[in-house]
Amino acid sequence: AELRGLRAPCDGAQLAALSGAAVVLEAELGARQVALVLHRFADLQWHSADLCTAFEARVASSVEELSPPEWLAVLQYYVGAGRRHEALCGAAARWAALGNAKSLQLHQLELLVSSLAHLDHLDSALGEQILAMLEPLPPEADTDCMLRIGVALAVADVGRARFYRQIVAYTSRNISPQDGDAQRAAKLLVLAKAGAPNSALTLSLVRGLNPVAFRNIVPISLVPGCVQQLHAATIGQEALLLDARPLARELARATAQVVDDIPFERLGPLASGLGFLGIQAPHTYELMWSRVVGEDGVWDEASRGEGVPFRVLVQIAWAACVAQPLPTSLERSPGAPQIGLHAFIDLLSGVSLDAADAKRLRQHLRQIALCLRNAGLKLRGTTSGAPPNESGPNSDVAARLSEVAERWLQHSRRHVFFSRRRLAQARVVRAFTRHLNVRGVVASVVCAPNLEMPAPRPRTVDTICVELHQERAGGPDGDAEGLLLTLWAKHPLLLASAREARPEAEAEASAGAGASA
Repeated sequence: AELRGLRAPCDGAQLAALSGAAVVLEAELGARQVALVLHRFADLQWHSADLCTAFEARVASSVEELSPPEWLAVLQYYVGAGRRHEALCGAAARWAALGNAKSLQLHQLELLVSSLAHLDHLDSALGEQILAMLEPLPPEADTDCMLRIGVALAVADVGRARFYRQIVAYTSRNISPQDGDAQRAAKLLVLAKAGAPNSALTLSLVRGLNPVAFRNIVPISLVPGCVQQLHAATIGQEALLLDARPLARELARATAQVVDDIPFERLGPLASGLGFLGIQAPHTYELMWSRVVGEDGVWDEASRGEGVPFRVLVQIAWAACVAQPLPTSLERSPGAPQIGLHAFIDLLSGVSLDAADAKRLRQHLRQIALCLRNAGLKLRGTTSGAPPNESGPNSDVAARLSEVAERWLQHSRRHVFFSRRRLAQARVVRAFTRHLNVRGVVASVVCAPNLEMPAPRPRTVDTICVELHQERAGGPDGDAEGLLLTLWAKHPLLLASAREARPEAEAEASAGAGASA
């Protein structure tokens, strides 16, 4: 009687006293009375672990004894309290699998699906059965209810992209500035599962979303899809280079915590998306690399330039190169190689230039090769202004780095990600060359090399040759050595976001180094 008369918000002490009284009277309450008590406490937003423990044995047979609305109220209370009742969940899943879910109203179906998905009791067979009930989508259904059902099915990894595209079209007609984190996160999760880039919608959702709140909401299975969605949407909307960066940084942190639970074939696109957005997460990429090469037979297959393992490791290596200085450890590790120079040398030298996967990842391989060449120059001491050291302890490694790098650089062209930026890139390079000429430096734009395969589109101008003074070059009289410089003109928004995130990136790198130690 006291519970019926209460209205939210209520005094916590009063609710605690009523909850304690319900625990004491547990043996005197019938099954329907227990369901009513839990329903009223849920309405008052009071979830007690003691109450769940006291009623655990009583509610185990609720599905057999009560009507669907009554036992759904019990299930909802246990979900809200964060308690997992195996007997109750199993009985509810079996009840639904028999086709009884057709008798539920939409809001009851949403409660059942969300609860089972939250407690890992929504399997693919039951999910497909529920999908069949929802297609075609009810024309006048509540949009929030359909969105929650879509998220629950996405978390359970049920259904094809077509269904989620329908959910996106149905629930995302209006994006209000008043939408909370939960609603924006739900729409972004469904959008990731739909697999269809929607730059405008992604930008609208990201701009009002708390990245930390999203990291706490996103399930493990949807982390790669969310990053791929941000990657694809950014290609169509460059403003996401800045707006999506905080969210991508949180997704990188989430990846580091759950990397062992993500299928290794999904780590490649995940790393490539994070690298594209300029996320500096060296510890995360190291964990991803170790996760992949730790699989039986993966490194042997990848070092031959074959299949999914090769593609995944190339994408992780590329992300590690563009996000931080290249790991320069010269020590070979026993077994599967750690991320670093030796591993990248083996990865690039074992594949044919004409292999299908190599052609597909040619731009990734080119940029890795540029980093290897730069590492070789550092080992020789060329970048310090002193004559190159050809007989030092690292000379063999430096020569190998240069050999592998030149093999790829001579057979690949640079293409920028945003095709309309190609002319702007050429203007930047030519303007920089003129600037050097005015200051008395002999420099010229390098023409495209003679390649066997014709370019599918005009080559991006990105390399200039600077002639060095003969004394600095260390050559005989009359010889002049040219230093090749590759210019990467980054998008202003990416540079701005990198400056804003530099303190956090340094802190993360330090934390990663401490964890590795």
